[in-house]
Amino acid sequence: MILNIDSRGFDLSESIRAAIQASAKKLEKVFPRIHALHYSVEVPSKHHLKGPRYTARVEMSVPGGEIVVKKIEEDNLYAAIHEVSERAKGKLLKYSKKKKSAKARVSQVLAPAESASGTFID
Repeated sequence: MILNIDSRGFDLSESIRAAIQASAKKLEKVFPRIHALHYSVEVPSKHHLKGPRYTARVEMSVPGGEIVVKKIEEDNLYAAIHEVSERAKGKLLKYSKKKKSAKARVSQVLAPAESASGTFID
């Protein structure tokens, strides 16, 4: 799996990079066939009264397509990374179920019919 991490508006620290790598490993355990992950984290603007709001986004390249979790905005960067990873996990589980059910439907259609005596019917 290829992991790309982009940051805008600040420099990535080792602890932030480690948090993203840990999240990526968890996603890979959920769906081992991920080709690539692209995390984007940023501080879009610095609010004078509230302090900075961090956003996180993840794009996942999987067999048959791409899954994108749109920007999650939080006061804490680690919370944004965690939230986007949890949503990505949910989308991967949904995608996996969809692929398994489609595969099961195809195998049912392609499987030869069996008669009551146990012989296959053409």
